[in-house]
Amino acid sequence: RYSLREVLNGIYHYIPVLNGPVTKALEQLESRQRIDNTKEYLYHETNFVLKPHKGPKVVTVHDLSIHRYPEYHPKDRVAFMMKGMKRTMEKADQIITVSEFVKNELIEHYSLDSDVVTAVPNAVDDAYRPRTEEQCGEYLRKYGLEYRHYLLIVGSVEPRKNLSLLLDSYRDLPDDTKATY
Repeated sequence: RYSLREVLNGIYHYIPVLNGPVTKALEQLESRQRIDNTKEYLYHETNFVLKPHKGPKVVTVHDLSIHRYPEYHPKDRVAFMMKGMKRTMEKADQIITVSEFVKNELIEHYSLDSDVVTAVPNAVDDAYRPRTEEQCGEYLRKYGLEYRHYLLIVGSVEPRKNLSLLLDSYRDLPDDTKATY
């Protein structure tokens, strides 16, 4: 006996043009089955927009830059997020924000009950702490870096992150400082 997925994979081999539409339909069917089978589980979405789920739903909202600065996001993302976040705010059983500022901004923007929104500041594990030169030596040598003589930026490369200002500032440093870092 073959599974539906195995049968479809065989069909795609001989009629590749069916792959896109049939795959989409199959994914929708599997998604509905997964939703029905998991309604007693809590679903936590960490990226703004809830997917369909029949059980309890929690979403984390990091910021409202999509509303405040849409010009710094791709247009298709803005359209998706505007529609998806409105639906998410209506469907979420609990909303987590990363700061009191974002909590208040979210409550005001979506006219939410404050009991539904909880601010939980980001935190890091104790493993993330300053290290001595000896502790870092092996890793720094691997990448050709010197202890405390490099800059590390962690985040997405998007205009709203204003990395161009950082690069401009670095460019404007004295040559000896740039050589050190």
